[in-house]
Amino acid sequence: MKLPQNETGNVTERRVKEKLELIGLIVRKPVPDVGIDYLVSSVKNPNKFAKIQVKGRNPELIKTYRCFQLRVQKSELRLAINSGIQANETWRNKVLMVDFFILDAVHYDEMWILSQEQTFQLISLNELQYRSRPDNIFQYEDPLKSKQKEMNLEAQVPGIPIIKRLGSCQNNFTPLLNFLEI
Repeated sequence: MKLPQNETGNVTERRVKEKLELIGLIVRKPVPDVGIDYLVSSVKNPNKFAKIQVKGRNPELIKTYRCFQLRVQKSELRLAINSGIQANETWRNKVLMVDFFILDAVHYDEMWILSQEQTFQLISLNELQYRSRPDNIFQYEDPLKSKQKEMNLEAQVPGIPIIKRLGSCQNNFTPLLNFLEI
């Protein structure tokens, strides 16, 4: 049975929040919701925050436990058109909004902690496999359609597999702690 997307999000956000609190961080949801899942700080340096975006994968899906997506909804694209923003900038702006993405592969009990630079690298590598999929090509269409960028840790790329290239990100919260100056 497949979990609804919002339920998957709730499960993975809860798991990530529990993990962050377990390592001693203060985790809060931004109010109002500004497109960031969590603002994270430490007791030692409460004025320094990291903006976190959590991406989860439905643990009930069998084939793609490590495949995540950065989605841009039609409403976001419509707002971008009205603001004169190029379609390809919409997904880039989402990456630039946060300091770290945490990809929660529930089935394997793995959390992949990626900086902005590593997130751009992951998306760029995924374009080698997914560049021709219409929902991954960021152009304005009529009628307007939601778009996405793949963040598949197991995408097929030449040379070193992505999962090995980004292996240092697996369950490694040290870059986040360093960012928070802990």
